[in-house]
Amino acid sequence: MRKLLVLVLAVILAGALAVPALAQQEETVVTEEGYVVFKIGDPRCFVKGPNVEKFGSYVFKRPADGAPGVTVVQLDVAPYTKPPGRTYVPVRYLANALSVADANIGWNGRTQQVTLSEPGMPRVQMTIGKKHVISNGNRKEIDVSPEVIPPGRTMLPARFVAEALGYQVDWDPVNSLVLCWKGTKPSFADVKAELSKEMEWQYIAGDARNPVAVPPGYVILSGNGAYCRDGVQVRDWGDGIVTVFTTATEHLNRNRWPGLTFEQMLATCREVLIRTFGSERFVDQVMNLVSKKRSWLDEIPDGNFVSPDGRYVWVRDNGSGASIDIFPPGRKPED
Repeated sequence: MRKLLVLVLAVILAGALAVPALAQQEETVVTEEGYVVFKIGDPRCFVKGPNVEKFGSYVFKRPADGAPGVTVVQLDVAPYTKPPGRTYVPVRYLANALSVADANIGWNGRTQQVTLSEPGMPRVQMTIGKKHVISNGNRKEIDVSPEVIPPGRTMLPARFVAEALGYQVDWDPVNSLVLCWKGTKPSFADVKAELSKEMEWQYIAGDARNPVAVPPGYVILSGNGAYCRDGVQVRDWGDGIVTVFTTATEHLNRNRWPGLTFEQMLATCREVLIRTFGSERFVDQVMNLVSKKRSWLDEIPDGNFVSPDGRYVWVRDNGSGASIDIFPPGRKPED
């Protein structure tokens, strides 16, 4: 049992640096035989080892590209940083990554206190708005406090939770990596090499609750600053809303993508949305409407969807293709 707990993994952080949207930082939690990687602004965490079983069945998971034994877990909020450089991660995903099952994550609405009480591990308590953490009854003052962000996500400072649960923490300033571990410390280089194919995908987000995937091999369009590949554009409007644009057949052939088929463009769009939302079932509902805008002569009605993580998605006809507007949780087009 002790060895299983040591295999845990998980998490993150320590002073994180402010970075541009696509120059994101990675947060890595490592143990003797596994690790968990979190990345600032990225809604994925990468889990290697038995702790993937700690995540509930409601969490979207898939095998990592090019990394046997690693599972990609879709978060409902991307990790973010706050002064003085602390990384915040959604409580359930952080706790699961650190080997705490859902049944052992407690919430007291009256006192606004989170309790992690996995058998065989330290009992950890943190309170919203309070700058301290309690581990097995021992109180430690810290420089940030847990917080709740709309529409009701509880976020915990990862470094202090990891340390309270018995992990050591290290920081790699060259690669902007934070390492937490028990047992033998693995190589930062090995972790990055194993996840290299996954890390080709990046994310943009004007709001931590609304990260949208950008495919590898993109170009940035000079006219609007959108990230583009295979006729699919991803544009951050700077107000928290991100739009994914598709391109009708006539424009594919007349513009910069000679020979690219409409089906190839749709496949790229679908992959962008799957890596954004995690749920293939939800994405297929959206793509069923988007795929009907094959020609600029085709007209499609507006489509309104709500993703599993609470984001509003508005599909509309823009003449030269379809626009897929993705809103942060709690916002809609009329807001």
